[in-house]
Amino acid sequence: MCLAGHQCPPGYACPRGSAEPTGCTPGTFQSLSGHPACNSCPAGFYCLKGSSVPSPCPIGHVSPSAGRTSLSDCSPCPSGFFCNSSALTEPSGPCSPGHFCSLGSTEPSPVSQTYGDVCPMGHFCPQGSGSPTPCPVGSFFPELGALSLSQCRPCPPGKYCLNPGASQPTGLCFAGFFCSGGADSPTPRANSSLSSCLLKILEGSTIRTNATWMQNLPCFNNSGRDASGIKAAAVSREDLDQTVTDSPPSLKTPQYACSTYRGDICPRGG
Repeated sequence: MCLAGHQCPPGYACPRGSAEPTGCTPGTFQSLSGHPACNSCPAGFYCLKGSSVPSPCPIGHVSPSAGRTSLSDCSPCPSGFFCNSSALTEPSGPCSPGHFCSLGSTEPSPVSQTYGDVCPMGHFCPQGSGSPTPCPVGSFFPELGALSLSQCRPCPPGKYCLNPGASQPTGLCFAGFFCSGGADSPTPRANSSLSSCLLKILEGSTIRTNATWMQNLPCFNNSGRDASGIKAAAVSREDLDQTVTDSPPSLKTPQYACSTYRGDICPRGG
């Protein structure tokens, strides 16, 4: 009881010997009457001065710590997550695959919102994405909502993809050069190690065709010589399709992967 003979009201504290009620300080509250002290504001809420009831942090926000004193102490939902209810102490969950959630998202699969959207063309968004990840150079993706890097398509043969995040190939390979697929330049050049790698593939393959693919193969060696000594024989479209379809086993082995080969200057006789 206060000295005036009145019971201490909610939102106030009346320690022993109080002449008048003392309002609860920011970050505390008291919902009952006649109490000598205020309680700490719980996590997920904030308490202004004189609070009788904690105020919940709104949807799209989170507050993991107790004793918050104002709305500004409620943090926006972190990027990559969503917060779909009030008074949260942690996010509701991760952003859905194929979407991205920036700060303050209130849903797992936002579309055309200030806090997120469907993953744009030329990008991919795994689960928990806070922003879209661009497909790397040498690849593209022409649709919305990609989930993973594996959906980025290699730039098709004859074309190049110069920039990351491309929704379409940049253009055609320049005259005098060939782009074999996944090219990131209109004028690709193979170094000597790639040339050697490709030579081993050719030597190790047994493609049944009447056309001779290459002559003077020794010009491709580790000395760094270019392709000027190669003489490419005519190969029919059917033979070329058979070659692409029935890749020799050596193409599948790590030793002969040649995974970075993207094309080269057009060889003599090509």
